[in-house]
Amino acid sequence: MRYITALTALSLAYSSSVAFDELQLGLVGFADSKPYKSVSSEAQLFPFIKARYGMVYFEGLDFGVDAWENERVALKAGISLGTYGYKAKDGAYLSGMKTKRPSLDGDFRAKVTLSKTSYLTIRLSPDISNQHNGYGASAQYTNVLFQKDAHHLSGFIKAEYLSDKKADYYFGVASKESSAERKAYKVGNAINPSVGINYAYALSKHWTFLGGVKYVHLDSTIYKSPLVEDHEDISAYLGFMYRFF
Repeated sequence: MRYITALTALSLAYSSSVAFDELQLGLVGFADSKPYKSVSSEAQLFPFIKARYGMVYFEGLDFGVDAWENERVALKAGISLGTYGYKAKDGAYLSGMKTKRPSLDGDFRAKVTLSKTSYLTIRLSPDISNQHNGYGASAQYTNVLFQKDAHHLSGFIKAEYLSDKKADYYFGVASKESSAERKAYKVGNAINPSVGINYAYALSKHWTFLGGVKYVHLDSTIYKSPLVEDHEDISAYLGFMYRFF
């Protein structure tokens, strides 16, 4: 949580020193089912910033620049805070495990417009913080399901790849972390498919209500880990955004 708070503070500090082309601030509630054994579902409330200054953008946990674009393809490059991780104190079964912190990743994206209502996003995220020295990659197809007046509803399907180093760091059990109840286990590379929907409703010129839900099916090499209890991870969010300009 302190990583999110620090990044938000940095974003707010920067936004107060420049004249942004776009600036939105909001408050978002996020809930996650958590696949780890003995770890209960978690709900958090945190500030959210979406801003743009020329080619530079902030969006949630992402910061970067627009590298290149034409009518169909847009390339972006930046940094992003990873979403995986846990603390040994999060659950009784994790006692004795080393805390696994979210990594700071490079963020390289290509967005390909397929039609007026659909696009494909390809993303590569190598660890640049020396947390696990692995990488992730994903391909996501997004389609606008309904858009009328103030309503906007979109759905997506996604496949996320985790390299063996990244998957093992967050879901494996090293020999020195093993116990009678928790055997050593090495995780290989993994592909986690997911589906989800996102909804936005413009309450006024400045205020927008946001909501969404995502279902992730964990790769067998992950859910066979002694740390993992569920084959799935379900998350949802609700929030409000205020657009200054």
